Amino acid sequence: MGRRIEEALSLVFFLRLKEHVNRSRRGEMPNHYINPHELNPHDTSCLIQAMRTVKQLQKLTARRFRKPG
Repeated sequence: MGRRIEEALSLVFFLRLKEHVNRSRRGEMPNHYINPHELNPHDTSCLIQAMRTVKQLQKLTARRFRKPG
């Protein structure tokens, strides 16, 4: 699971950086939004898998740190 989390985080950082560069080239202010409709099919597929990994991590974290009662 640790390796998948690392890969998911790296992918999101990469896509954000790529979007920052594209926005800068168009003279726009960079932001943190990744528009999934502007991604190529490979990046879309990778992002979907990364979000599945994040969802699994959220569930694991919720179970681990659940308040008793």
